[in-house]
Amino acid sequence: MTFHKISLKNKLQKEEVNLSLYNESAPGGRIKYLRNQRHLTQREFVKLCEKSMDFTALGRIERNLGYTRSSLEKIAKVLNCEVYDFFIPKELKDFTNLSEEDKKTILSLIKRLSENSQDTTKAQKPEL
Repeated sequence: MTFHKISLKNKLQKEEVNLSLYNESAPGGRIKYLRNQRHLTQREFVKLCEKSMDFTALGRIERNLGYTRSSLEKIAKVLNCEVYDFFIPKELKDFTNLSEEDKKTILSLIKRLSENSQDTTKAQKPEL
């Protein structure tokens, strides 16, 4: 069992993934792309999250069916990136070359969009 955990950690440390190579425009697609770049199944990936999450929750996130800030933070930590990386469109691949003022403006807008999306997602959840 220990050997398996070590091999999973090594998969994450092999290489940095270029975040500008997203094939998907929505956050879930980017998360799935980055997870697949590390050759991890959903089950393997969630085991690496600091506070465990269910692999079915990861599946819902990857299909853009809803997410929470805490789940995105867990995922970002495992992927060694920031939460906002899931929301930056591929057209902004040169984000790092922007002025600090432009970066702050864009990140502020992305944060507001993220918060609005979470509010919408919560409102759309069916009652059990």
